[in-house]
Order: sequence, then structure tokens, then C-alpha cells
Amino acid sequence: MRCRRSPLLLAPRYFRGFLAPRYFRGFLAPRYFRGFLAPRYFRGFLAACAGMLLLLGACRTSPPALEENLTAAEFFQRAQDAADQGEYARAIQYYTLFQQKHPEDAERGAWAVYEIAFLYHKTGRDEEALSLLSSLLERYAKEGNSLPPAPQILASRLKTRIEESAKKKP
Repeated sequence: MRCRRSPLLLAPRYFRGFLAPRYFRGFLAPRYFRGFLAPRYFRGFLAACAGMLLLLGACRTSPPALEENLTAAEFFQRAQDAADQGEYARAIQYYTLFQQKHPEDAERGAWAVYEIAFLYHKTGRDEEALSLLSSLLERYAKEGNSLPPAPQILASRLKTRIEESAKKKP
């Protein structure tokens, strides 16, 4: 008769006791199983894994705070960078912060309103985008030549696109 080695002897030590057939014989748990049904040496491994998960969860960094002491060009650059990375909420925050810090800059203010409306449209908040676009177009009707023409053209195109897509929805 040939003696065959059990494949359990080739397994790591902590699996040998766990997978041994004698543990599956009876209804009652064997003496090695205590607590949450794991062998003693396996409990330490599970505790170490849980500790590492907690440590990694605690090391998560919070979103960077918005810098408030920036020039107008820096506000726009940071907002564009955030929008390019898909962080639309952060980009909107930069544009609104620009409007609060630099209310005297009418040209960039018009661009900021258009960009905020466009980002609202990208995030699916079309009602807010339409209200911003309407206010921007009313501002162009009042102030006229003092503002750059590009935001007005883009705002009117975006407004018609949003209104057409709203008509198509049931």
C-alpha cells in the first residue's frame, strides 16, 4: 500500500488546523475555535488586518482648502484645473469666491457666471444653470458694450441647448 501525503501538509501552518477534516466531523465547534470562529493564531492576523484598515482610513487626507488670497488670474486657473480634473463643485467654489473677492472685474465676472452655469449644466442642475444664464443675458442687455461678447454668445447657445433638451424630456 502506498502512503500518500496529505495536501494539507503542504499548506501554510495556520490553514492546516482550519482545513483539517476532523473539525468538520461534529456539530459542536472544536477546541481550537473560540470567539469569532477562528484559530488562536489566526485571530492575531485578523486583528492586524483590521488595524491596518483603520490606519489607512484615518490617513485619508481632507480636500484642500481654497486659497483666498489669489489674483483674478490665479482664481480662474485653479478653477479650470479643478474642472479639468472633474472636481466641478470645487471649480464652482473658486468661481464664486472670485466673484466675492473681485466684484469690480466686470469682464472676468461675466466669464465666471458663464463658467458656473456651464458647470451646473455638466452636473445636471439645469434649472440653476438656466437662471444664471438668464441673469447673465439680462446683464448684457443693460451694460452692453462694456462686457466681452464671447460669454454672451456662449451663454445664449447654452441656454437654447438646455431649453431644447428640456423639451425633449417627457
